[in-house]
Formats: sequence, C-alpha cells, structure tokens
Amino acid sequence: MAALNDLKNQAGYAQNTHYMDKLTGREIEILRLAANGATDEEIALTFHLGPDWVHAHLSNILFKMNVSTREQAVARARQDGIMQGKLPMATSSSPVFG
Repeated sequence: MAALNDLKNQAGYAQNTHYMDKLTGREIEILRLAANGATDEEIALTFHLGPDWVHAHLSNILFKMNVSTREQAVARARQDGIMQGKLPMATSSSPVFG
C-alpha cells in the first residue's frame, strides 16, 4: 500500500485528484448528515462518539474539499452529486475509491 501511495505522489496524483477520491466513507456519511442540518452533537450521537471526533472529521472534510465553511462543503457536495447518492456509502473510514 505504501508503494502505491508513493507512486501516486510521484505522479502528482494527490495534487490533481478530485476531492471525492480523498473523502472516506465515514466523511461522506458525516457530510450527508450535516447537509440534512444535523449538529456536531447529533452526528456524534449517530456514531456513538464525542463531538470533538465529529469536529475533527468536519475539519478534514473542509480541508479535502478546499472550502472554508460547512455550508460551502454542503453546497459543493450537492452540486457534485454526493447528496443524491451517486457515491457508494462505506461503513468504515477507508477511502471510498482506491
């Protein structure tokens, strides 16, 4: 796995890949809940974890999507079809693609 990631980095894959290739299944689930208006606390209850864990995931989502706010992330995800279920749902934190 490390060798594959090294090859991707050498080829410039990480810099040129669309954000959907970078989001984990769990991050997509969190983004969908956020799009439905769920608070960090409500999302945390859904996954039986603390709000700090959710906040960390949301921060990762914003970084990967290159946006500054939750609202921008939701708007972009809706525009790109994530909210319509065009991407597979994953139950682990492993990447959806790859």
